[in-house]
Amino acid sequence: MTKEEFENLNKKQFDLWSRFYDSSIFRLIYFEKLYKKVIEVIKNQTNGYLKPKSKFLDVGCGTAEVIFKLAKEFKEVEFFGVDFSKGMVEKAINKTFNLNNTKIIEANVENLPFEEGSFNFVICVDTFHHFYNPDSALKEIGRVLKDNGLFLLVDPSPDVFYLKLLLKIIKNLESARKYYSKKELEDLLNQHNFSIISSFTYYLNNFLLSLKTHPYHTSRRSTLSRC
Repeated sequence: MTKEEFENLNKKQFDLWSRFYDSSIFRLIYFEKLYKKVIEVIKNQTNGYLKPKSKFLDVGCGTAEVIFKLAKEFKEVEFFGVDFSKGMVEKAINKTFNLNNTKIIEANVENLPFEEGSFNFVICVDTFHHFYNPDSALKEIGRVLKDNGLFLLVDPSPDVFYLKLLLKIIKNLESARKYYSKKELEDLLNQHNFSIISSFTYYLNNFLLSLKTHPYHTSRRSTLSRC
């Protein structure tokens, strides 16, 4: 399948899912718990990155649930969301309409409509396995992230045997490109100048928290430095 065919299939799939995404039983039993953990990590493990005038980007934001919850609390932070599904973008815009510190844009991860070094914090939650070219995606995320900016990558984990079996079933329901092991994600991040702070598996997903570093810096960091 070509890149264009794969991405068109994904767009059609998520345009359809956007109609019932926020009210589905899958949202209740899966995404609510996942989003809660994502927000917990963002608020408790990032040492003040959500400070006044900082900029936050959610790549593959879907209906912008994470942005919606954070933007209400961190009113002096600018929140941006991008998704290449028109249906998801429309739902996200409607959801965040009354929040003055949010902006949702229809865009592809390989061509983000932002200047270099625009963001202090970027997240990508349960979306990375849909990217046709993970290297291009990480290169572009790194481009729009400030030096020492923070990147949280969360994606389904095939590392545990029963999760691998479950993902085989899920893959038949969605047009996933590839599910990555934690080691594969760590290698990809390191190749693109991200220094991993922590990585763990929680509720079917690998969580990897990292800093954008100098191209020649390869050491692993144990603490966060503020932007």
